Amino acid sequence: MANLAKSFREEIQRISKRNSNQSVRNLRRDTRLLKQVIQDLARRIKLLEKTPKTAASASGRTHPAAISDDDIATMRPTTEMVKRLRAKFKLAQSEFGKLMGVSDQAVYLWEHKKGRIKMRDAVKRRFAEVRQMRVRDVRKMFNG
Repeated sequence: MANLAKSFREEIQRISKRNSNQSVRNLRRDTRLLKQVIQDLARRIKLLEKTPKTAASASGRTHPAAISDDDIATMRPTTEMVKRLRAKFKLAQSEFGKLMGVSDQAVYLWEHKKGRIKMRDAVKRRFAEVRQMRVRDVRKMFNG
């Protein structure tokens, strides 16, 4: 009787071990496949980040590229840049101020200051975003 109980116990352990090993193998295989999918998606994201204009034109829309904090820190807006951008969109100083989130007096001061303009980081970020906008998008904002 002891041998029979021992045999049953060993058989149950063997079957349990085999089932658990099979489960672990399936999980490892699934994990390996998911890691491959993640690597592929990471490669695709890097590719899309490198070519935002190509990706946007392929979808038929143009979205502005992401603006990093480093870009904002190194940006040096000038009087000429502000004048050219406002002329490009054919906006009045008050409209350009609304677009930028500042007063029309600030726009006036920017356009009449000599050399580099000092802006807060939030305004610089908005300036960079506005520079990437299209004329028709800006006109839609003001014309309804």
